[in-house]
Amino acid sequence: QTQTQTQTKRQTSPRLEFDVCEGLTNQRIALINGIMIGVAMNLPVVLPKMQVSFKDGKKNAVGMENFFDVEFLTSSLKKTGVRFSNQPVVSNFDFYSVHSQWKPESYFKVIAEGARRTGKSVKLDCAFLAISPTGNDRLTSLIWEINSAIRAAPKIRQQADKIVDLITEGGKVGFTALHFRVENDWVEHCKKWEAIGDGRRRENCFTNSLVMDKVFTLKKVPRNRPVYVAGAYTYNFVESSEYFTDLRNMYDLKTKDSLVPDGSLITTDHNREIMGLIDFEVCSRSDLFIGNSVSTFSAMLEISRLFAGKPAWHYNGGPIPLMESLPHPLSSQKQGGSLVEMENQDQRKNKLKWVFTVAFNKNTREEYLTMAKVAVQSARNNTSLEPVCILNYREEYANVTVVKEFKSWLEAQDVVTLRHHPVWEKDIDEVFDRGLAAKNLHFSPLYASAESLLSTFMRLDIPVMGFVEDYVLYTDTDVLFLKDVTLKTFGPKPPEYILMGTEMNKDWGGNAGVMVYNMRNMRATYKDFIKATFGETNKKAGLYYKNGPGDQGAYINYYKTKQHIKIVPNAGFNWKPYWNISESEVPNVSIIHFHGPKPDDYRKYLSSGKCDNSLFEPLMKNCKNEEEYRCAKWLEKWDSIRKTVEPDQNTSKQQETTTTVIGDNRDRVNTKVSDKIRGSFEGVVMNNDTIITE
Repeated sequence: QTQTQTQTKRQTSPRLEFDVCEGLTNQRIALINGIMIGVAMNLPVVLPKMQVSFKDGKKNAVGMENFFDVEFLTSSLKKTGVRFSNQPVVSNFDFYSVHSQWKPESYFKVIAEGARRTGKSVKLDCAFLAISPTGNDRLTSLIWEINSAIRAAPKIRQQADKIVDLITEGGKVGFTALHFRVENDWVEHCKKWEAIGDGRRRENCFTNSLVMDKVFTLKKVPRNRPVYVAGAYTYNFVESSEYFTDLRNMYDLKTKDSLVPDGSLITTDHNREIMGLIDFEVCSRSDLFIGNSVSTFSAMLEISRLFAGKPAWHYNGGPIPLMESLPHPLSSQKQGGSLVEMENQDQRKNKLKWVFTVAFNKNTREEYLTMAKVAVQSARNNTSLEPVCILNYREEYANVTVVKEFKSWLEAQDVVTLRHHPVWEKDIDEVFDRGLAAKNLHFSPLYASAESLLSTFMRLDIPVMGFVEDYVLYTDTDVLFLKDVTLKTFGPKPPEYILMGTEMNKDWGGNAGVMVYNMRNMRATYKDFIKATFGETNKKAGLYYKNGPGDQGAYINYYKTKQHIKIVPNAGFNWKPYWNISESEVPNVSIIHFHGPKPDDYRKYLSSGKCDNSLFEPLMKNCKNEEEYRCAKWLEKWDSIRKTVEPDQNTSKQQETTTTVIGDNRDRVNTKVSDKIRGSFEGVVMNNDTIITE
């Protein structure tokens, strides 16, 4: 009779039982949420079975001990007041569907009151994102207390130990872990995720997937460390896939099956989550983790590592969606109150990436390379900018002396370099093959050759070149940085798409020589922008646009029409030497842009009163007012930097110039080539190319 009473009491004592579902990390989140609900309801928790593959679902579910260290979990959470029960709920229960319902704690407390009143247990479906911690500091802290208590089972840890030992050669070297998502199930997941109609941006599932080599280069991922590729990939796939082609040439890539080739660690449809847990353990021990922020696997690792002070970031840009569902208690002590806001605030303060472009062929101007060096040196001296140079040159030019020397100089200044060839290059070639560009020569010398036009259009591809930042600064090379430049330099609110200063007049037109890109929006409109820019109508017009020549005309034509471009008058970030300014206003200027006349043009005019190009004369006349802070004083600042980058150069020597045209966005100037550069290209097969450097 006593035994029967005890069994009846056990059956009538309310307990909480819930399911987990989907992939490994979603099951982990469901486990965390389920235990949180148990705390909210003050009911003993029956731990669920784990699914070894999301495709199999409950069919082949196994005990939690096969995934996690149950003893460690239960003992670690005793101090939080969590109670556990080994008695499954088989009868006398009420069922509730809570999967992704994001219910407040009060909802579960009401259910708990009813359970205690009736003696019925509570069964839930998958507890993934079932309870909202929003505004609840206790639940927010509990998320990460529970997460810390979820430790892989001993067998899983042993397998991870073996892999890490093989990657690091017994601890001799560090390693980078990459969680890269392009599998078929990811494609299907992203279709559903992007289709959710909640008004949120959901465009970055695959961002940068085809330019991982550029992402790694831009983020300066150490090349002396092996890269462990987590996921359901075999080494054969990594060796043959286009996704990894360039990355393979730069890094020593490792996979589970390349390290343990006996076939025991091949991911299948029936062990996917077990293999995922091994990956999770390996990635958590890496020196650097790189993931996809849309993936909950990546997001959980990245959030945990960031708040533990361990290096981690995501290659696909944009926010971490999971951060809204699983806020970290430390985020309220940081800037902005969330990790996403913390990242944005950090970029608004400093470390803005600055991009400029240089294109090489046999007629390169040494003056433009000098200007690029001065721009870099002034940025290094006066700003916190992180410079990035996008280079364009043919394969046969790779070992040309001037190219090698310039690249070496950039690397010595810690400038990241990316070599790039646009896919739309063929469209420019077509325009010239059809003879459609020559009619625009009176607008700009850009239209003299396909190479000239290509060089100025290069920046169109900045949004798709592997940047993970939300905002990037672009400038021409004919600039001088006078003080620190951060996102706040360009106003209290970042641009929606593009921000630029004015053209020759302080309050008129738009000049693309200095621009801030909103990378997410520019990336989202990139395909349509490129399609419009190189559409048949514009090709027939020789790529001259109704708003001006070259890519500046293309930008203004497309984005200003859609009200997506912001032009700032009297901009201190795009200040022209020929503009009048008082001494007291000089501290407001952050970037001098030698738009039109270049430093050597100013030098000749100031010494002789003569100008090689008549189009410069209206601008140069403004230099005569010595009472104002104008050309000579800006030139003096530029020369002071030039002396540090090219100490042997005589700045009083005027380079011989043949033709110069201003008013277009790149201020193209064709000059005779120095003997030094011409000699560098001797012996290289040429095709009558014209080099332009920007």
